[in-house]
Amino acid sequence: MVAERLFAFHPPNLIARGSVWLVAAALLLACQPAPSPGAAERPEPERPSRARSLVIAVEGDLGPFVLPVSSRAGSQVGELDLAVNQWLAYYDEQGTAQPMLAAELPSREQGTWLVHPDGSMQTIYRLRAGVTWHDGRTMTARDFVFGWQVIKDPAVPTSKSVINLSTGLTAVDDFTVAIDWRTTYPGAGVLAIGEFVPMPAHLIEPTYLADKEQFQRLTYWTQDFVGVGPYQVTEYHPGSHMVLRAYPGFYRGQAKLDRVEVRFISGVDAIVVAMLAGTVEGSLPGVLDFEGARAVQREWERAGKRPHIIMQPESWRHVFAQFRDPALPEVLDVRVRRGLLHAIDREAISAALTDGLGPISDAPFPSSDPRWRWMGDAVVKYPYDPRQGEQLLAEAGLRRGGDGTLTRSTGAPVTVPLAAIAEPEPTRVIAIIANYWERVGAQVEQAPVPQAQYRDLQFRASFPAFLYAGISVENQNVLNRVTPRLCPTAESRWVGTALGCYQNPQAQRLIDGIAGALEPTEQQQLWRDFIRLVTEDLPVLPMYFRLATTVFREGVTGVVGHTSPQTRGSWNIADWDALAGREV
Repeated sequence: MVAERLFAFHPPNLIARGSVWLVAAALLLACQPAPSPGAAERPEPERPSRARSLVIAVEGDLGPFVLPVSSRAGSQVGELDLAVNQWLAYYDEQGTAQPMLAAELPSREQGTWLVHPDGSMQTIYRLRAGVTWHDGRTMTARDFVFGWQVIKDPAVPTSKSVINLSTGLTAVDDFTVAIDWRTTYPGAGVLAIGEFVPMPAHLIEPTYLADKEQFQRLTYWTQDFVGVGPYQVTEYHPGSHMVLRAYPGFYRGQAKLDRVEVRFISGVDAIVVAMLAGTVEGSLPGVLDFEGARAVQREWERAGKRPHIIMQPESWRHVFAQFRDPALPEVLDVRVRRGLLHAIDREAISAALTDGLGPISDAPFPSSDPRWRWMGDAVVKYPYDPRQGEQLLAEAGLRRGGDGTLTRSTGAPVTVPLAAIAEPEPTRVIAIIANYWERVGAQVEQAPVPQAQYRDLQFRASFPAFLYAGISVENQNVLNRVTPRLCPTAESRWVGTALGCYQNPQAQRLIDGIAGALEPTEQQQLWRDFIRLVTEDLPVLPMYFRLATTVFREGVTGVVGHTSPQTRGSWNIADWDALAGREV
């Protein structure tokens, strides 16, 4: 998507940062650093003398592939995961599940998805034949068995959110794996996740069996990484850059770009400077913040270029209501929650933070989500309407007195505590919200919480009335925000994601149903019912969606950013191309 116009809104800090960026870009052009000496290199495969290439940036050093953190969506190492390795499945830009390393997805009709009477399951994945590791060895089911053993191992620090639902992974034959599940899990048929990945047993299994600590320190995880993705690591210079070369044996055919250089740059401002200087040509989702992306876009467009800019809803921003002994007892009345939401001009929040490009949130998912087709009409909306807001507050016993201040029937003024972590975006948002609540007569106590204090689980779960927060737009994250069973308590050592401690048996039933329903029509109905419940009852007040930005220079094609449901920013990197690319 190429941006069609510039917007008139220019935040002061953006203008100031932009001036610094332009000066720094000029200096950078005059002084380019050399690669760090002594870095590991390996022989590069033969290639044409003139090849298409692309230089992209990530913030900081990349860190290890696959182990231990690349399975976490949104991390910068995770965004490159599918460039060098592959999953069993993925979601395309239409949100349709597709096989990746699997030849086909399991189905109950074909007998490859079995549900047992006790609720346990087995899914059978037939693998693509002819997939090879970057060293030329054929990938087999044994590599998936080994990968499952490593990821499942409690001694190895990897993400285990889904894999712990499985009880075993076995090789039926060289190109078929069977995964056993202890309970029904609807996502078992589309494992678009980095927890079920192959690992080259022929290369690293002996070390794993001999010494697990040494296994985690292997250079395999960085400069010597061998995967099955469209690109292979040919250089890795810690603190400087990495070079990926198109793997000629990739099962879908060689990638369009011959070379991708990934530069490790500390700080968003430094990445912006490098892009304006022309030494970096693009960044994956989440690398540049919104202000940095807009600065690059404006400068490139001023120069007559048409950059490839993608801005996608990435994080659902919302306000938790406190249901456990709140300092403002009226927060337990849904009319108060609805009235306060009507009183907020969420378009103003979007304008202030995203030039109006970030969509407001009526529900946990944006209207651009493919599921909106069957979910959208279940959403209860609360447009900006302060008069309606005041009416609902009055119905709940909160009316404006002679001086315009919101008071109870006793005449006592209403004070609304509103907390957020003390970072620029949350602090700015709660100031905007407070301004609108004050317009309907409330006195608002804004409480930016220092990071050290915010990390205290008990403190964070004990906010007095309202807490502004955010979470990435993923199914389980959304459910976890309002799952009664996940209320943090002293008994759970204050661990739990439902910070407001919303308690509603109907919500728990719907969430349990979503976790176990296998039929698509049943899933859709459960989600519709869930969305209607949370938008009617408002355990959290939806605000807006923060944007993930993907920025590439003019002439780069094939980049589409994230998918929904989310895969990775590099999910289709084999299809990227760079017209008028650099010579290599």
